Amino acid sequence: MSRVLVPTISPQREPADAMLVHDDRSGPEKPETGKSNCLTATLYGLVRTGKKAEAIRFLQKTRSRTRKEAAKKVAVIAGGLGMK
Repeated sequence: MSRVLVPTISPQREPADAMLVHDDRSGPEKPETGKSNCLTATLYGLVRTGKKAEAIRFLQKTRSRTRKEAAKKVAVIAGGLGMK
């Protein structure tokens, strides 16, 4: 892990001063919640493999959606994947 410092020249600073451009000590940005990404991947996998009824049940269970809302979401995902 390293810090990259770049010298800057400005009227307010001396040329020897440096400003921090990148600090990789914190590592890559993490998603808001890893669990959400896993659930989304599972949902898309179910739709892609043609298991739409199972995808609807999955949405009802994990996202507290009504059957109608879940079916609509599955249809939108299927459409986005180029499926009927």
